[in-house]
Order: sequence, then structure tokens, then C-alpha cells
Amino acid sequence: MASQTKVSRGRPEDVLNSTRGLKMENLNEKIRFKKPGWDPGLRNYGLNRWQAYSPKLGRRVKSYSDIEYNHSILVESNPDIISYCEQPVKILGHMDDKDCASYPDMWILWRDGTEEFREVKYAKDLDKPKVIRQIAIQKSWCEASGATHSIYTEREIYENRLLLANWKVILSQLTINKDLDLEKVQTQIMQYVTTYSKVSLGELLEYFTDVLPGDIHAAVFRLIHSGQLSAPLDKEELTTQISFEVRNEEKN
Repeated sequence: MASQTKVSRGRPEDVLNSTRGLKMENLNEKIRFKKPGWDPGLRNYGLNRWQAYSPKLGRRVKSYSDIEYNHSILVESNPDIISYCEQPVKILGHMDDKDCASYPDMWILWRDGTEEFREVKYAKDLDKPKVIRQIAIQKSWCEASGATHSIYTEREIYENRLLLANWKVILSQLTINKDLDLEKVQTQIMQYVTTYSKVSLGELLEYFTDVLPGDIHAAVFRLIHSGQLSAPLDKEELTTQISFEVRNEEKN
């Protein structure tokens, strides 16, 4: 059952502590939302339904509009995001003499331990009274709990369509190859890239002749997804010419 709280009481039942610099084992303890707190089932809800496998979560993630789906790709592809959950918690409030309820579209746990709740909306809908109340309830709840609240529209989500297109390719391949044991190949690739600083996908395919090309692609994509390698996916199309390097977390 989803957690509930009332904004009118001024403090949520579950306080979110924004502790920074936590170790991974402590971060895992902070993953409070592992499944959606709400699911419309077969009811007619949303503008366009999507379901996509999340390598980060190990389950399918549901989205209820095109921008929610594309937003989930940006979240899934960010190596500094440890975990996330769609429609995580039900928030109850009272505004304008009306009882209101709202589910934030996304909860995010960042690598530094901070938590963020996001609402994803088309820009044209932000002035609608229902949406204004919905966002106000969420913001009040987040302020009381010490969490960040953000609004994402198509402007932010579609700011770099090349990045989205590249990650759709990567995530589709990660889904297809999710059961492959590529640990040995990944270790070899990391050693090679560390030695030569910057290496193209084509060079890796030429060097590792004893490894199937599909396994090279899948291993590289896993390393990028996990944040061990970086590539200019926001600037270059994903081809054999694109170069990878060991990710410097201080730069990212």
C-alpha cells in the first residue's frame, strides 16, 4: 500500500534525510521506493502508455505519456542516479477548500544521498488549476521533508534529442543482452581503455577479435551505463567511430 501524508499537517510521516557523501551500502538502505505506489491497471489513464525494462532497477518501468517515457530514459542513463521509482507515493492535502491527492511522477536517489521528487508535465498544462494545486501539494510536502522538488517539461526533456536517441539504442541492447555474463570482457575493455586513454568502438572490435562483436557492444554499453566509461553521446551519433574514456567523476 502506498504511503500517505497530509500537507495541511505541515510534516510528512516519512521524513527524507538528505545526507551527502554516503557509501554505497548506506545508499542501498535509502532506497525507500522500489515499486510504484499506484498503478491504474487496465483503466484508461494517461496520454500514451509505455513500458520499458530498466537495467538500473531490474524491472519494467511504466510511463503514461511520451514525455514521461523520455524523461525516464534521461533518469535511467544518468550514472549519478542510484535508484528511482515512478509514481512512488500518494500525497494528500487540502487546498482551496478541497481535499486533494497527488502522486509525483518520479522519485530519485542521487549518488550523494539526496532525494528528489519530479513532476513531468507538458508546458501548456502548467497553468491549469488542477495542475497548480497538484504541484503546490508536492512542493509543500517536499519542503517539509527536506527533499528537492523539480518540474520537467518537454523543453528540458527534448533539449538534446541526439542524447535521447543514442540512449534508446543503448538501453534496447542492454535489455536484449541482460542475461549475458560479460564480466570478463568488461574487465578486459576497462584495462585496454585505461591504457590508451581514449578508444573508439571500432578499435575495440578490431583488437578483441576473439570476442563476438555483439558482446563487445553489450559490454561497452554496460560500462557506460554504470558510469565506468564515458562517451560524447550528447554530441555524436552512436557509431563505431565514437570514442570512450574512463569516466572522471569530478568532471561529471
